Amino acid sequence: MESLRAGMAEVVITPPVGVRLSGYADRTSPSTGVLDELYCKALVLDDGTRRLALVVCDVLGLSRSICAAVRAAVTARTGIPAAQVMVTAIHTHSGPDMDLLEETAIDHMVAQAAGAVSAAIASLGEARIGFGAGECAAGVNRRNPRSPGIAYHLYSYPEGTMDTRLLVLSVLDAAGLPLGAVVNYACHPVSLGWEELNISKDWVEFTCRVLKGAWGPRAVPLFLQGCAANINPRWVYDKPDADPILPPDWPAPLADRMREVRRLGNMVGGEALNAASSIMRYQAGAALDARLVEVKLPVRPDLPRSMRESRDESRPQGKYPGLHERLVKGPREIVTDVQVFRIGDAWLVGLPGEIMVEYQIELRSRIASPWVFVSSLCGDSIGYIHTPASVQEGGYEPNASYVVPEAGAMLVRAVLDAVASLQGKAS
Repeated sequence: MESLRAGMAEVVITPPVGVRLSGYADRTSPSTGVLDELYCKALVLDDGTRRLALVVCDVLGLSRSICAAVRAAVTARTGIPAAQVMVTAIHTHSGPDMDLLEETAIDHMVAQAAGAVSAAIASLGEARIGFGAGECAAGVNRRNPRSPGIAYHLYSYPEGTMDTRLLVLSVLDAAGLPLGAVVNYACHPVSLGWEELNISKDWVEFTCRVLKGAWGPRAVPLFLQGCAANINPRWVYDKPDADPILPPDWPAPLADRMREVRRLGNMVGGEALNAASSIMRYQAGAALDARLVEVKLPVRPDLPRSMRESRDESRPQGKYPGLHERLVKGPREIVTDVQVFRIGDAWLVGLPGEIMVEYQIELRSRIASPWVFVSSLCGDSIGYIHTPASVQEGGYEPNASYVVPEAGAMLVRAVLDAVASLQGKAS
């Protein structure tokens, strides 16, 4: 096995002020400023035989058509096959609404993503990688059966299912200096709230600041969003222990909300730094491989007509159709993808849409490795992937889902089959 080489890079993709932001249906005003820059970040690994490229964009989500365009652009510029390019999003709710972005702006983002991979390749050098883990309490289950107004509706539930595990893939250069890291944790970046009109990565910005502050400005921290469909930040605004339960107490002043955003981001960043600093063994070699698998998920038979149709302000986007455009003619299934990277004994799993945390826990329990990184919003943005149990409970996520309750199990099976095929190939 040849020595591993790695390169990392980041390029700015902040849209112009005035674009509509995504993440809240009630937020209809255009953006008014920028709190922090949005980036497209890339990690490229090369084992002498194969290259893998991980591309992470600071947006809510990316449609299958946009992800396919990024893969094609990367292949055209670098020769890396599409199946070896993973494209995902951090899921910030203060990023641009991709359904309303002009096609030329999406073209630019696609080009920037390919440029980030090219820049990472230009910086390729001998490297060592290490894996670390920690426990972080920045997230909390949000399906509280006592939620004010509607049961199981977006309110902190400390007793609910949660994966507190935080994983880190740390990358050092030949001199032992940090090139950057991939940080994997499940928690919605929604701490700025629905009334915020500034562009931002939300608390993820402060997670990145912690790592850059410790490792220097050249380090590239990539945040890999876990299965956070039912995980919100453990913020001070909810009072789940009150009796009777109290509505959320959101402060209007930005400065007050920023204190909470900073606190949460520092929690994740601090634990990521601790996990990376605790790694005692780095490896100079790791065999790489990948699978990209098409999956067909049945659409809910009771899907309301309003969820099948494009929003009034949306419009067909030609080569970049979003989910609404894919559903407007009433198909019975959504064609999407799952993706798997093998990095030595570690696995990086990419799942489409917003996935409930139960599926992340299941994958980590069923794949025989302590290092199973799971990315939601990977390769496609298809809404919520909920559990059968949540249908019986009701609440936000199952009612907002486009697919049948069995879709999550179908994605898990596709991932496990891909992992098994790669394991068989390596044996």
